[in-house]
Amino acid sequence: MKLDLLILSAILILPLHACTGNTSESRFFRTDDGLFLPADGFSDDASYYYIGANFWYGAILGSETEAGDRQRLAAELDSLKALGISNLRVLVGGDGPDGIPSQIEPSLQTEPGVYDEDVFKGLDWLLAEMGKRRMSAVLYLNNAWEWSGGYARYLEWAGAGDAVLPSVAGWQAYMQYASQFVTNGKAKALFADHVRTVVGRVNTVTGLPYKDDPAIFSWQICNEPRCFSADGDVKEAFAQWLHETAALIKSIDGNHLVSAGSEGSWGCENDMELFEKIHSCPDIDYMTIHIWPYNWSWAGSGSLAEDLPQAISNTDAYIDAHIAVAEKYRKPVVIEEFGFPRDGFIFTKGSPVTSRDTYYGHLFRKVIESKKNCGVLAGVNFWGWGGMAEQSGEEYWKPGDDYCGDPAQEQQGLNSVYLADRSTIDLIKNSIEELDSVSGISAEAVLENDWMYTSDKEGQLRVAVKTSAVKGYPAEIILTLLTDKGDTVSVCEEVANRAEDTLEFALDLVPGFYQVVLSSPRIPAPDSGNTELQRFNIGCDPEKIASPQDRQPDFMQFWRQSLAGLAGIEPEYSLTLVPERSDEVRRTYHVSMNSFGGEKISGIYTSSR
Repeated sequence: MKLDLLILSAILILPLHACTGNTSESRFFRTDDGLFLPADGFSDDASYYYIGANFWYGAILGSETEAGDRQRLAAELDSLKALGISNLRVLVGGDGPDGIPSQIEPSLQTEPGVYDEDVFKGLDWLLAEMGKRRMSAVLYLNNAWEWSGGYARYLEWAGAGDAVLPSVAGWQAYMQYASQFVTNGKAKALFADHVRTVVGRVNTVTGLPYKDDPAIFSWQICNEPRCFSADGDVKEAFAQWLHETAALIKSIDGNHLVSAGSEGSWGCENDMELFEKIHSCPDIDYMTIHIWPYNWSWAGSGSLAEDLPQAISNTDAYIDAHIAVAEKYRKPVVIEEFGFPRDGFIFTKGSPVTSRDTYYGHLFRKVIESKKNCGVLAGVNFWGWGGMAEQSGEEYWKPGDDYCGDPAQEQQGLNSVYLADRSTIDLIKNSIEELDSVSGISAEAVLENDWMYTSDKEGQLRVAVKTSAVKGYPAEIILTLLTDKGDTVSVCEEVANRAEDTLEFALDLVPGFYQVVLSSPRIPAPDSGNTELQRFNIGCDPEKIASPQDRQPDFMQFWRQSLAGLAGIEPEYSLTLVPERSDEVRRTYHVSMNSFGGEKISGIYTSSR
């Protein structure tokens, strides 16, 4: 059979989403097969992996109150953007009256359904400024802890008695009180009204309804929601509340993602089945976990440096357990809170943070490696951004002090990252640059059959292209056919629309030798960073190659003289079997002989048995 038409088939295991890019680009996102993806479909920045920050007080800085400082807010956003940070996790606002010990102020919701518009405008201003910088916010609407009101405030408003403060009554008394929230219908109804107010708001700065604002990455139901009880009925009510709230948000805003804000199993009474049940909900788009080695007694019993290896080991085990659940449901997972104290538990900004940098670097490496493999670990948000905050000298925050990354109930500077912390700032910047440089796709092309095509073989070349990609994203495969000298003969392009696809490239060939190059503009090859997947040679009917007739008039005279000269040379023929190239059908030999000037001529000879 003459190979006038050669069909090249590429067997593809391809993602519908190339894992490239790392900026949010201020647009809506969706999730698909474990990835964050732009909701508008095909894009140069196909999937989104990020290293972000917690900036919970951003809306307060933007407010028209004594605590507001829009000049500082703009400068902080510029600093964050300069580091490459595009994702910020932000508290919508506090609940309850001002003047409560260890609680932030000014509050957004001062009484049930009563809002301080000056504080609300701070959130508007923050989102407007983030949108200008092509950044996006994860906005959490509630808090299981007392520092912003949250559970305890809604319970008090619902008539469950005065809110319990851990700073007064202790943590056990607080958690027992807070455990009533998920079973208190009135408290949950008040919070549902709050959800409707916030999610349904129109930004007074941009005029955009929040549901249409691409500066919002996602809505988050609660910061570290807990049921605070091992009782099965309470756990059931807890999961049901999260599911119902997620559905409520989706009913108001169909553009943005929704997450629970969970710490993981630690926030589910160490019940992984409860964590899984919560995140099996189709209205909860992605999973979150928090990791606090010091708070969880993984570090800090002695020397932070000595405890660091064990803290990292525990961290890895915790992450792996939750990634297994995320992979089961093919949802992205984000480590949206983690921190590590300063060396020696010193709180002064600019003081040494050697152990913290090691811990941060380990988690940053986790998301970098995940992106290389299109993994479900899609992002991290370190806690928390202190930026330019000035320290008052007091160990705990009091009204009038600058806000930093540490809430009012914690030592100011314990977990904050200030601009003065140069080693951490450099680590963040360098890690984001490395994350941005990762292609996110490993790909290789392997020729499955012989490279030589003769008339007794089928005219089909099979090329297996394997990638670490995921389904759902069109992938172009380009075949470039070159002569053996490198001149382009033709270029063909086909698009793979499925996870496993077979593409056929029809090429008109004449007998000869060719180079074939397979490439994809959106799937860089491993290590090289370029778009070429594989390059190899093929031959088509080589025995039918016809050389051009260019015999010169004196050719026969030259030929007779050459034969006469060759007759005086002893050829010393040699014929050596090549076992590795021989089989039951044919034998292959290495042959050689002497020629003009003592030169040795060698070649390969194949014969049938």
